[in-house]
Amino acid sequence: RRVLFRSVNSDGDDATVGSSFFGETMLSKLRYQLGDGYGYVQLSVRDQAVNEDLSSLLTNYTPPGFDGADDATERFAPHDDGSSDGGYQTFAGTSMASHQANYGFDAVVPLGASSVNDPPSTLLSFSHLTTLSQQSIDGPGAQTSPYLYNQRDLLGDDWLQIDHHFAKGDLSVKYDLMTEAMSTQYVPGSVNADVIGIGIPTDKTTQGPTTIPLDQTQRYFVLRYDGNPTSFFHYTLAAYQSNFSTFGSRLDPRVGAVWTPTSRTAVRASVGSTFQVPQLSSMYVPPVLPPPVGGVISIGNPNLKPDFATEYDLGADQIFGPAGSQLRISADVYRTNLRAGINVPVVQPKPGCTKHCPIVE
Repeated sequence: RRVLFRSVNSDGDDATVGSSFFGETMLSKLRYQLGDGYGYVQLSVRDQAVNEDLSSLLTNYTPPGFDGADDATERFAPHDDGSSDGGYQTFAGTSMASHQANYGFDAVVPLGASSVNDPPSTLLSFSHLTTLSQQSIDGPGAQTSPYLYNQRDLLGDDWLQIDHHFAKGDLSVKYDLMTEAMSTQYVPGSVNADVIGIGIPTDKTTQGPTTIPLDQTQRYFVLRYDGNPTSFFHYTLAAYQSNFSTFGSRLDPRVGAVWTPTSRTAVRASVGSTFQVPQLSSMYVPPVLPPPVGGVISIGNPNLKPDFATEYDLGADQIFGPAGSQLRISADVYRTNLRAGINVPVVQPKPGCTKHCPIVE
């Protein structure tokens, strides 16, 4: 899809801005069954390339009389220098090219004897996934926000799981190791300045730690049991032990149950805690402030922390009517207690500004 329209830049010249999105995706899988079919090995490749025109999204209009800078020589000029006419800040020619590739290997191996009519009681599963995401920004909008830099993000995910079937339940034990390393071209005017790490300006426009590494390691240990003591009652008990190299450890228990007194009625309930960390790109602070967009400078927040919440759910399903003309009604009540949320961005006025001040966030 492509939409074009005309705008006028600060020099009074016509500029064409638009919105377009072009993408290609390739997916390939190769799978080999083992033995009686309960085990297999699989290779998978997924590749996606996208080109997007961002000029229309970033182009903005400054109202007449907006006075964000003290004089026309400061960095926020000429689009916020108190001009009575106002005008457009055009970003014609700004585009983003992104590429993501996934390479995976999966294996499921039965442990113990099995046959076509007698599945194995224990399965061993292993999975590996490498994800490479690359982003390149071209045009005047480059380096105007933490999400519009040339970036390369490499992620790895390896997990090992054992599933064992009992007479009235299933037990799963899983260990997951995830790694992430991001390199960001954050030095304006430098073509090959890919540096792993977050710096901050030496002036007083931002506050935060000196350096936050743009890499982290995540480890998960999961213990889960699905019980079926009767044909009318089913429950799940689980515990998630998480460890982040950047944010420490966390234990999250969860429990859920379903009661089915008849084949047409189900009542369910669950409660559990969650643990979520911010993305690395959300914490990125360039050592040199990017140019403003609409009089506002957008940077990441190095003070972001994980959020913790407890979630509750109570629901029911009921089926009415004979087969072939059934009516199903479902109802759920949710509640989330956010015990510690991710911090809001630190907003500060531009130093030396006295009225209608743009902000650094």
